[in-house]
Amino acid sequence: MSYRFVISPLGQDAVVPTWDLEALTEWTSVEQVLLWYDDESQQTCPICMDTFRAPKITKCGHIFCWPCILRYLSMTDKYWRRCPMCFDSVQKGHLRSVQLQQLQLPPHVGTDVAFQFLERPKFSKFPQLRVLPPTDVKEDATEVDASPSASSSALRSPEAAAFAERKRTRKLPSVNDADATYSRILESTPEYLKELLYSEMRDLQSMDAEFRSSGDVDNLPFVEEAMRNTSGRLAKSGDFAQGTHGGHHAANHANSTSGVSKEKTHHENGETYSFYQIANGTYVVLHPLNMKCLLKEYSDEHQHELEGVGKEDTHQHELEAAWTQEASSSSSEPLPIGRHHLLPEQIYGRILDVEHAVMDEEAQKRYRFLSHLPRFCDFYICELDLTSQLSPSTLNCFHNELKKRVKHRKHKLKLQNTAAPSSPIYKSSAAAFSLEEEGASWPALEEALAESLADFTLAGTKLDDERHAAPSLHSTDQEGSFARVTENSGYFPALGSEAGESRAHGTASGPFGFGSPSAWGSANPSTSPPGWDLKKAGKKKGGGKKEAHSGILSVKLKTLPSNITMTKIAIIYYSTYSHIAKMAESIKEGVESVSGTTAEVYQIQETLPEEILAKMHAPPKKDHPVATPDILKNADGVLFGIPTRFGSMPAQVKALFDACGGLWASGGLVGKPAGIFFSTGTMGGGQETTAFTTITFLTHQGMTFVPLGYRSPLLFNMDEIHGGSPWGAGTLAGADGSRQPSTLELDVAKKQGESFAEVAKKLSA
Repeated sequence: MSYRFVISPLGQDAVVPTWDLEALTEWTSVEQVLLWYDDESQQTCPICMDTFRAPKITKCGHIFCWPCILRYLSMTDKYWRRCPMCFDSVQKGHLRSVQLQQLQLPPHVGTDVAFQFLERPKFSKFPQLRVLPPTDVKEDATEVDASPSASSSALRSPEAAAFAERKRTRKLPSVNDADATYSRILESTPEYLKELLYSEMRDLQSMDAEFRSSGDVDNLPFVEEAMRNTSGRLAKSGDFAQGTHGGHHAANHANSTSGVSKEKTHHENGETYSFYQIANGTYVVLHPLNMKCLLKEYSDEHQHELEGVGKEDTHQHELEAAWTQEASSSSSEPLPIGRHHLLPEQIYGRILDVEHAVMDEEAQKRYRFLSHLPRFCDFYICELDLTSQLSPSTLNCFHNELKKRVKHRKHKLKLQNTAAPSSPIYKSSAAAFSLEEEGASWPALEEALAESLADFTLAGTKLDDERHAAPSLHSTDQEGSFARVTENSGYFPALGSEAGESRAHGTASGPFGFGSPSAWGSANPSTSPPGWDLKKAGKKKGGGKKEAHSGILSVKLKTLPSNITMTKIAIIYYSTYSHIAKMAESIKEGVESVSGTTAEVYQIQETLPEEILAKMHAPPKKDHPVATPDILKNADGVLFGIPTRFGSMPAQVKALFDACGGLWASGGLVGKPAGIFFSTGTMGGGQETTAFTTITFLTHQGMTFVPLGYRSPLLFNMDEIHGGSPWGAGTLAGADGSRQPSTLELDVAKKQGESFAEVAKKLSA
């Protein structure tokens, strides 16, 4: 969202600090907030979950239906209450009107758009149209009447000259200006504010009639309260006009002539930025390469008009050489000055590419013509297809640059179409599960032997020469799977069976004759469990005839389940200074200490720009994969690592929770166990309150909260300061973040992982 502000009318003697936009937007001066939002994101009231009716915005930037927020504020005896969204304080007197405009933001590749030519003096923060409409002054300031047929001749008409003079004598753009849609701060007029109140009253009257007809007596009192408030403001609407009509103009009329000459001097000295911005006013500007092409095209056209069509002299060759050199330079270089007056008021084209950027320090230096945009706001660089509007000479001049852009777009499209690698945590198959992987066996070999000693037998048949000569080196997934093993009532395939014919010798597919070497470990007999003698054994049958056997063992494991399933635990954390990240590793260690469970650590997507993180001296992020709602859906249990921000979760965690709306609608998380561990600056930093505010998300999703309790006796330790509570493990980072998790805190985290894994394993059984 991009916020714009309509402030109260200024008095004739008011000193306007146009250099300080923050002072201009003091909340006491704001009358209305204008904002755009993407048409693909549905905007609803967080309280009633319906479309906005008579919307109001709080000082913290959240929007509610006016009756809804009044009803919420009535539920306390205090004059204020915490915001339902961010826990900032909200008061009735701080509510402001808001106008929502639904747009395609950013514009999509392949759509046709119009860009408007704008100018901004370097000493000003407000862009403006170069050609002003001669007579009509827009009241809503939402559309711009700047058709391609408009020309600079409009400035010579008496009406346009008077309009331009009125604009010069004001210090701030007005809501009635034709170019108001391009300014971030607008000065209202008494008529504008009065119409705003009438519009709100009409919305409230419609709601009043609707609630009365439906019998909604619960919300009706708050609609009536809003109507009384609006009626009171309308009764005082005469105060809006005090000291606002004509005063500013009269006070500065004597300086109007000097203002004109000053403005002219700025243009001649190149002290004005010129650029194209999308016509709907959003922060989408034309790509610098498009700008260079247009400058050359219209410079050549103007030169031809002066010299005659087809005439080429030395000056023209020098101009071509200059443009060729300009085309080879970086797009961040300043554009040539003195030619922008030749450009048309509007251009039209189809979008080829849209690049997202953030107005940080680097962007302010690179795109100085956009320095009027608020810091850290999102803006977009849009490249248009202007082939039909450019001459072959211009296209040839910028051939190399255009070719690079084509290559860049193809590479970008290829990256977008490349499927992102998924985490391997839940991709393991039974065929790749080794009984001796990394020295650990499952089930434990000693336990298996002890429990099945009575069933330990030698089995086999006499092998012919063909089986000795041509052992199979491959096995199918079916043969190597646990499902295949359990088809023999818990026995490994016996010698002579269909599954065991290709495994007559341990050198073929392992000493036990089950599974391929790649899936079940090395085929070297030396890797057999200690104490197992795999030498050939003999057995007398009948009249004492001794038959040779291969030594293949058929062992019945009573403890081997018919279907092996691992309980999958996802550990999802957000960490700025790596305290929670270290706790997550200890949590994982505890989870994996429980047999039959596996864990994977994920980090929540960072939303702060790199420049801000650098100023915060935040260390680099870990290489853990980024968490998504699908991770929560596929896990058997989830442990959340949450640093505390003023007694609650940070915005990054809230963003992940907000993205789980689809899981809430489908019930994808119902019944899943969830736990929490924390990091705070001090002992009173709010670890328990963070648990309280997080449980609301778990409750709405239907998840089962699994607290740590006092499973770890270290929580009773009074010899040192430490974090952690029955709600979950915790660490204290210190006020400056310099303290690292202690050994005690990491041990408590490990115990929480173990305790949580035991519960999750039982629930998933």
